[in-house]
This record gives sequence, structure tokens and C-alpha cells, in this order.
Amino acid sequence: MMFGVLTAAYRYLPARHVPHGPRGDAHTPFAARVPLPLRPLARALTDRVQALIGTRERLRSDVVRVLGLYRRVVLEVSRRIVGKEPEAGEGAGFFLTLGETHAYLRGELHGVAPVVARRRARYAREASLPDPPSTFVGSPETPPTPVAEGDRLVGLAASSGRARGTVRVLHGESDLHRFRRGDVLVVAACDVGWTPVFVEASAVVTELGGPLSHAAIVLRELGIPTVVNVRDATRRLADGDDVLVDGDLGEVLRHGGRATG
Repeated sequence: MMFGVLTAAYRYLPARHVPHGPRGDAHTPFAARVPLPLRPLARALTDRVQALIGTRERLRSDVVRVLGLYRRVVLEVSRRIVGKEPEAGEGAGFFLTLGETHAYLRGELHGVAPVVARRRARYAREASLPDPPSTFVGSPETPPTPVAEGDRLVGLAASSGRARGTVRVLHGESDLHRFRRGDVLVVAACDVGWTPVFVEASAVVTELGGPLSHAAIVLRELGIPTVVNVRDATRRLADGDDVLVDGDLGEVLRHGGRATG
């Protein structure tokens, strides 16, 4: 039975290579903890997971590429709208439905500025609302203001290493101008779009995510200390805070005072 499992696990894998760097350093103690009879199976499963993680990351890249094509189309639609209705404002095409976009391009829909204005206002109103609690029954209640809990914030270790630096809390791409090389990047969540910022950060802290999230995988490859799943990190930490990020213990230590509430 074990022979069958091993054969199936190896069947679709590329040629195995010996890992180097932090991954190679972690592989030796991992293998030592596995009983000798089970080490071939553990190695097969580990290789399988590594191969599948690569597949998942390639899928993410493909999704981003397709969304980029859609974005180019919508930006062109927005350009045409503003050319006829300047009051609609930049990015007007993002506030039309797919059916409305087709109708506008066919010349069947006119005067979209009022619709865009209403939806833009609604978007701004909903974007200003606090995030709902992670779990709730029925309608979510307004989350309470986070209470300062001392200098130690705890999350999940995602990328090993320790780094000390100045906190920079970013809520979106409009905040990127405030980020400086060597800052500790603190965000609610990371996706593919944040990758260019990672290489400039001394460490990364996120409110959401896990050790197998996209950000964690990329940051491990870059060797940047990272702690994820730190509750209310963007509200408990503030720009200018001096922190030590410990990617091995999964904690953030604030120096010079209490974490802000």
C-alpha cells in the first residue's frame, strides 16, 4: 500500500532538487523529526505540496494577467466617457455594469454621468465603513475600537528572521507615496499587487493571511521577516512606531511606548 502511495505521489513531479538557503536549512531538522520508515513518504508528500504551491502561484499570475486586460478595456471606456461627459470624472467606466458598458459602446446608452456620480458616492460611503468582525451571526455588529494591549502584538509566523524599523500603515495604492525603503509595511491584507513594495520593506505585518498565503510565500522567497494574522494591526500600530518584527516567534514588539488603540 505504501509503495502505491509513493508511486502516485512521484508520478507527476518534476525532477527533485536539493533545496538551498532558508528552505534547505529547514529541511534537515524536519527530516530528522520524521521516523526513518516514514521519511520516503514524508519527502514525497513535501515535494508534492511544493509542486502544487507552484501551480497555485502560476494560476494567481494568470488571473492577474486577465484582470489586467479587463482593466485596460475599462480604462478605455472611461476615457471615452470623460471625452463626452467630463463631469463623470476619471475611472467612470468602473461604475458601470457589464451590460451598461456594452450598451454605451454600441451607442445605445447616453448621459451616464449621473449614474456614475450616485455609484461613486455609494462606493465612498461603503469604503469608509469599518471591516466586519471575522465571525458573526445575522447582520454584523460594528466592531469595537481596539484596546491597547501593551507593546506585544501576536500573529502567525510567516517568514523567518527579525527586523527593526519604522511602521508605515498603508490602506491602498494611494498611500504608496508615504512608504520609504526600510519601513515596516503594515497592511490589512496583501495580494499580488503589493509584491513590488515587499522588496523595499524591512519587514511586513498583515491583519489577514496565513503561512501559505501568497504574501507569505513570496516574502519567504525574498527572506523578509513577516508576521500575518495580527488582529487590528492597522489600528493598533501607527505611522512612526518603532517596532521589532520577529518572523520566527510570530510577534511584533513596539518600542518606546504602548501600541496605539
